[in-house]
Amino acid sequence: MRRQKIPNYIKKLVYEIYGGGCGRCSSKEDLNIHHEDRDPSNNSLYNLELLCFPDHWLEHNCRPDMLIWYLKQKHIGEIIKW
Repeated sequence: MRRQKIPNYIKKLVYEIYGGGCGRCSSKEDLNIHHEDRDPSNNSLYNLELLCFPDHWLEHNCRPDMLIWYLKQKHIGEIIKW
């Protein structure tokens, strides 16, 4: 399962399929391409999903405190109530 670079034409197709927004929340910021089967060598169009950074982070069950850190960095100067 060695990571294969996603060709630019595939990236553009994924972006178009999802309308330029996250497949979970429709956010148009900090977008990532997620491999649904978690195999980074499988760049089949049917295996790729456009996700915003927070949803991609949560998909991989990353530490919630790191997600909170990311969101605070993203919103420097704003008051975030948790």
